Amino acid sequence: MKNSLERWGKSDEVEAIKALDKKFLASKEGKELMMEWSDFGHALKEHIKETKDGIHIDHDGMQIIEDEAHDIEHEYKQLAGSKWDKAYHAAWEKATTSPEAKSVERRAEKFSKSEEWAKLE
Repeated sequence: MKNSLERWGKSDEVEAIKALDKKFLASKEGKELMMEWSDFGHALKEHIKETKDGIHIDHDGMQIIEDEAHDIEHEYKQLAGSKWDKAYHAAWEKATTSPEAKSVERRAEKFSKSEEWAKLE
């Protein structure tokens, strides 16, 4: 299974997704989305405090974190149906139906019936 996953990860179809990622991240839409993710990360760092019992987020901090999460959701909704959305759907369709992906699927099916899988379960 490991070998099949590695071959799939190096396939032309997966490489096309990586190239698409680079193009998207260089675009206006990609930069805006990454800025929102960055703001969300900063909000988490600023408002989540470690305690001896775990973590604490005060009410105001929770509101800020939720606002940042909503901003991310808004960015993704704006991408729905866009040229990027269509390009990613097409690229993932190719990547998940390639011969390398089918090999991973077969290996996963076989692995799911193995003793090792039963032990993991």
